[in-house]
Amino acid sequence: GESEWCQSLITVPYYCCLICDHFEEHQALPRRRTELFDRLLTTCAQRYAEVRDLDESFSTIYKAPPEVKALGMSITKLAWSTLKEKQLYITKEKMVAEGVPPNVTELGLLIEVESSDGPATDTLTFKHLSVQEYLASVYVASLVATSPEELRQIAT
Repeated sequence: GESEWCQSLITVPYYCCLICDHFEEHQALPRRRTELFDRLLTTCAQRYAEVRDLDESFSTIYKAPPEVKALGMSITKLAWSTLKEKQLYITKEKMVAEGVPPNVTELGLLIEVESSDGPATDTLTFKHLSVQEYLASVYVASLVATSPEELRQIAT
């Protein structure tokens, strides 16, 4: 039935957590995988807003306060550019070169990569490859309204 796709995901701990979180809020299983990631992005943005005493009552990143929305959109662009270049790891220099604000890490979608001897490095990665892929797709979809020319360049 409707939840068969969901059953295949619960064997992956990260997806299992997202599904449980969705169920706790909605008392229903998500209908599509995008619901999981929409919820993740919105929840991260709401937590970011809450810590900064901004309005966190928005239901989607697209209705977030401008500062939060801009930060969310900057991480989608970073996800696209790194995915396009087949990069799983992101240096802080890459973030600066891409014009991504350093506080994008406060959304909680990126984690620091630890070196083999323990301490964190100046390298980041997305919490899960599927998060990077989803955020990249949000960026590409946003180009329909904001930059059709860039979308054409991507498509060719």
